[in-house]
Amino acid sequence: MDGDLLGTIKLNLDENGTVVKTRKKPVRKPKPEYDEELKGITLAAAKKMIMDQRKKLLRFNNGASCILCDTYKDKSDFYVSTDPMNKSGVCPICKECARKLALRVDKNGEEHEPTKESVQLALKYLNKPYIEAVWNSSIQEYQSLISGRVKANVWNAYIRQIAMINYIGMTYFDSDIFKTPVIYDDEKTIENQVDNKDVREAYEQNKEDAIRLLGYDPFEKEAVVDQPFLYANLIGYLDASSEANEDRMRVSSIIEIVKGFNHIEKLNDIIAKLLADTTNMGQNISTVRALEATKTNITTSLLNLAKDNGISLKHSVNGSKGENTWTGRVRKMKEMNLRDAEMNLYDTEYSAGLRQVADSSNASIIKQIRLDENDYNDMIIQQRELINKYKKIADDYEEKARILLRENTDLKSRIKELENGN
Repeated sequence: MDGDLLGTIKLNLDENGTVVKTRKKPVRKPKPEYDEELKGITLAAAKKMIMDQRKKLLRFNNGASCILCDTYKDKSDFYVSTDPMNKSGVCPICKECARKLALRVDKNGEEHEPTKESVQLALKYLNKPYIEAVWNSSIQEYQSLISGRVKANVWNAYIRQIAMINYIGMTYFDSDIFKTPVIYDDEKTIENQVDNKDVREAYEQNKEDAIRLLGYDPFEKEAVVDQPFLYANLIGYLDASSEANEDRMRVSSIIEIVKGFNHIEKLNDIIAKLLADTTNMGQNISTVRALEATKTNITTSLLNLAKDNGISLKHSVNGSKGENTWTGRVRKMKEMNLRDAEMNLYDTEYSAGLRQVADSSNASIIKQIRLDENDYNDMIIQQRELINKYKKIADDYEEKARILLRENTDLKSRIKELENGN
C-alpha cells in the first residue's frame, strides 16, 4: 500500500524501556493537474495521444537547433558535419543561415554575389575549411557553360565540392588562411621576406647603387633575408665614383669583409638564443664557447684582410677617407697649391643655387624643432658671442686687406715709374 496513506510509524521508548509505537498523521500528495485532463478519457484517445508524443520524440531525435536563427529544424535542413568532435553529425547553423551569410543577404532580403570574405564567414560558422584550390575550382565551375551543370553562384559550387571525401574530418582551423606559406629559395623575394617598407626601399636603393658602382651584383647568391644587411654595409665601403672602385683586389676584399661580418651577426643570434635558455645553460656552454672561438677567428681574419688592403681607417693608404668625394677633391686641389681651387670653392659655396638650398634647409629645420622662449634666449646669447668673435676676425682681416691694398697700390705705382723711366 501507499506509504503516504498509511503514515509513518515511529518507535520510542517509555520510562520503563518499553517500545512504544506512534503513528504520524499521513500526508496526502496533491493530484497532478493532468489527472483532471485524463479523467474520463477513452482508450482510443489515450492511444492517439501516445502516438502523437512518440512522433514528436522521433522528430526531436532527428532534428537540431540552429545557433543563428534559434530555430529547431529537421537534420535534413543542415549540412553534414565531418568534425570528429561533433557528436550531433550536423553543422552548428542551418543551410538557410549559411546561405544568407555567403550571399550577403541585405535587410531587404536581396541576395548579392558571394565574395571570398563572405564565404569564409559562412564556413567559419559551419566549421568547414576554406581551401584556396577549391575556391578557384568553384569559380571555374560557376563560370563554365560547357559542363552543363552551371551552379547559381560560387557558394553552391564550393559547398558541394568541400563535402567530397577529400575533405572529410577537416574543420575551419584546417583552412589555408591558417597555414604558414612554404617558400622555396628560388621563390624568395624581398617583399615576402622583409616586412618593413623602409628597409625594402633602402635595400633597393643600396642594391642599385652597388650594381652601378661595381658593374655586377656581388650578393646575388646570398639569402634574400641577408641582402639588406649586406648591401647597406657594402655601400659604406665604396666610393661614390665608379672610377675609384677599379682596384679589384680591394673591392673583392671589401665584399669578403661584408660577408664575414654577416656571418658574425648570425653567430651572435645563435649565441643569444643559447644564453637565453637558462635551463640548459650547462649543456649549451660548450657550444657557446665554440661559437665564440669561431667568431674570434673570423674577426681576426677580417681585420688582417682590411689591414693588408688599406680598408680600415687606421691602415688606410689614403690620407683620409672620402678622397673621391667633392670635399676630398677640393682638399686635394688645395694640397696641389692650385689658386683656382680656392676661388672655385668660394664661388660654389656662395652661389645662388646653393644658398637657396641652404636657406630652405635652415627654414625647414627651424620649423621642425619648434623652439620655445628659453631656446631663443640661448640662441641669442650664442649669436652675440659669435658676432663678437667674428667681428674681431673680420676687423683683423679688413686691416690686413687695407695694408695689402696699399702695398699693392705702391707696387703698381713703382712698376709704372720704372716702365716710364726706361
